Amino acid sequence: MQEQRAHILIVDDDASMRLLLLNICQNLGCEALAVENGEIALRACERNRFDLILLDVNMPGMEGHETARQIRRKSGPGLPAILMVSAAIDPATRALCFDSGADGFFAKPISIFELSDEINRCLRKARALAGTG
Repeated sequence: MQEQRAHILIVDDDASMRLLLLNICQNLGCEALAVENGEIALRACERNRFDLILLDVNMPGMEGHETARQIRRKSGPGLPAILMVSAAIDPATRALCFDSGADGFFAKPISIFELSDEINRCLRKARALAGTG
């Protein structure tokens, strides 16, 4: 039986970061959609099922923390997995990410190999929680 491709939502206000994350996800064999802000991300979550959301912390308008909170309010714990991405690596930012419902935190600048490993870890965890892995 062929394993179903993971669906990933990328949310980042920086176009070059969206493209980098999109390429990483596609190279992992995942289907990915990239959007530029939290409001669009929430609409995408209403129309699609995602296994993982890569969510920038600092964005204009709705920040990543609030986006994560609203996704968790609608979807509950577990799926989709949320991996917050930020250049801010202070303990307070990390704590706020997890308090907002994130399953993980990844610091910028991006290490392609380390982020690929973290994406795979989050997807394995999400599949296990969903009973499909």
